[in-house]
Amino acid sequence: MIITESIANCSPRVQVMEFTMTEGRHEIHSELTSEVISQSIFPNTVDEVMDLKGHIQVVDQILEKINISYTYCIVYVTGLTILLQALYISWMKRISAIDSPSFRGKLIFAHRDRQSQSYKLFCSQTGERIEVESLSNLIENTFLDSTIV
Repeated sequence: MIITESIANCSPRVQVMEFTMTEGRHEIHSELTSEVISQSIFPNTVDEVMDLKGHIQVVDQILEKINISYTYCIVYVTGLTILLQALYISWMKRISAIDSPSFRGKLIFAHRDRQSQSYKLFCSQTGERIEVESLSNLIENTFLDSTIV
């Protein structure tokens, strides 16, 4: 898994993780660091395209390794839309199981903007556009909030 090093190190409680949806479809560079994103949720080829339950299990296995309470998970959306649905279902299952007012995790979808030749970030739950600068500020503020205890 890619943890965006320049931001992930700002707080022991907050991580930014970046994935591509499917492996090898495009060379995708992080909007935060310009590094190539090398980790993907799904392989380049999916044998059983309509196996939504199977796709959810794949995502579940990845999310089990992540403390999503303090993770900003950016997924660069490429590939099949059913895989996006599996990701969203798995994320929602995880956050509904967390009963904590301190939950700060976000699933962020990065969609390619052909005009600007870059990715635009959107919150998966609200559809709110997230500027890269505001994401960096949000993470820094989260770090400040957690150190003022």
